Amino acid sequence: MLFEDEAPPTSGEEARARRVRPVEERYDPDKLSHWSITMTIAWIVWGDLGCVRQQWNDFREECADWTFYTDPAALAEVGRLALRNLENGEVAPNDPDLDRRLKKGEWRLTPWGPSSWHGLEMTIRSEDMPPDFSIDSLWLAAGEGKLQASGLECIGENDFDGKLVEIPHYLWPRLRRAKEPSGKALLVGPDRVYRDVKFARLDVKELWPKVSSFASDEERPSGETRSKPRRNNNLRGRPPEYKWDEIRTFVVGLVDQFGVPGPSNKKLPRQEDLVIEVQNELAKKDLHPGVSTVRRHVSKWLSEL
Repeated sequence: MLFEDEAPPTSGEEARARRVRPVEERYDPDKLSHWSITMTIAWIVWGDLGCVRQQWNDFREECADWTFYTDPAALAEVGRLALRNLENGEVAPNDPDLDRRLKKGEWRLTPWGPSSWHGLEMTIRSEDMPPDFSIDSLWLAAGEGKLQASGLECIGENDFDGKLVEIPHYLWPRLRRAKEPSGKALLVGPDRVYRDVKFARLDVKELWPKVSSFASDEERPSGETRSKPRRNNNLRGRPPEYKWDEIRTFVVGLVDQFGVPGPSNKKLPRQEDLVIEVQNELAKKDLHPGVSTVRRHVSKWLSEL
């Protein structure tokens, strides 16, 4: 992507001006019949096709940014100095030679990688929003049969020759997020792996219609404004509040009765079985917290026992 006669930028401002992007009109997410799982979550979060486009791997393959790479040895020296200052309880004066070495890095044209869980979550957090709510909303909708997903069903994470299937609704509470060696998002179930998971675009937009009003584009403390419109989830009503102390008591009761989840536990051979027990109990009260939220709380409670 970098031509031999192309000189690198000399400043951050020039680097931003010379970033590589394809013509957006060539990549219209609204012309696709299906969206990937990360594109779908981007729509749930922002309701904006531009944000969906940025999670489209075909689009990402033609994107690159100039990134400044500092001398690794200089960075290591900074780490050693910081550790020494911490041990001595003092702050040593800056080393002019080290400062010069830190500025002597090089600019490299770095292509975007495939859309990933980590990258998407970092983007959502940069907009001061927790990613769990949107991810849980998708898991809940798919688990309740309101949305049908398809993907390549593989025997394990080393199997890349799967067959295209519809993912059963009942599996969603047991699916966890994972990534391929390339970083690309995938889903892992009890005995299957699902790659290239997609949802019908029209179904996604019907379930999460584009809202006409977004949260105000207030200025950040630094004076910068948000780069993306933010969907105001309160327009759909506040997410339900759960009595986690009572749920914890229920979990502790199960552990007291059946023991800590493990291979020798006939009732709860895996931690995921305890998560399912919690979800089933809450469903009796018409409460449906997202599976990742329940899983996070259960993991925390088990570590405290």
